[in-house]
Amino acid sequence: MEQALAQAHAERLDAPFTAAACRLDFFATAQGAEAAYQVLVQTTPGQLLPHRPRGDTSRLRLAPAALPGFARLTLWFREENALAAVSVTAPCNPHEPERCRQARDRTESLAALLLRRIITRVPGIHPATTPSALDLRGSAELLCPERDYTSCVAEIMAAREAARPFALCLSSYGQWKLLPIIDSEPPRCPEDRTVAAEFLSPRAGS
Repeated sequence: MEQALAQAHAERLDAPFTAAACRLDFFATAQGAEAAYQVLVQTTPGQLLPHRPRGDTSRLRLAPAALPGFARLTLWFREENALAAVSVTAPCNPHEPERCRQARDRTESLAALLLRRIITRVPGIHPATTPSALDLRGSAELLCPERDYTSCVAEIMAAREAARPFALCLSSYGQWKLLPIIDSEPPRCPEDRTVAAEFLSPRAGS
């Protein structure tokens, strides 16, 4: 029993994050959403961290969590009259932001997914960026399915940093797989999946 508990604790500490939550509020006007956004950002504890802008305006804060040795990251953003937040609790030192980089990346991915849902499912709200204007991370956030979304984005970024050409294969059920491209041969996805995108080496293009 003690060994099983120790293993479970170790796995928990190795996880990118241990808990996540989101909040979404709609206001009659964008001005009302902006006023609430300003108040909530100012009253959320923690230091501000650099991050990719989300929506019309956004802020990311890092603070100690209630559990010692854990940090809480909260990313607030506003898209027109929608106000949203994503919070992640992770096993990292909140006083050393660089040690929370993995959790920060997952927080940003979850915020991107929530923003994508708002844009695609809320009438009257439109994206400010077209797919052709996106960089690699933006493309990954756009292409990855909702199932295991943050891992999909993280693996695409890791493969790109390793300068390995690869393809993203997707199934109609939201399953995904990264397939290496060898000797410039066209990628062959499993029978139940199709190629959603190819990511070539930086020297060959993208």
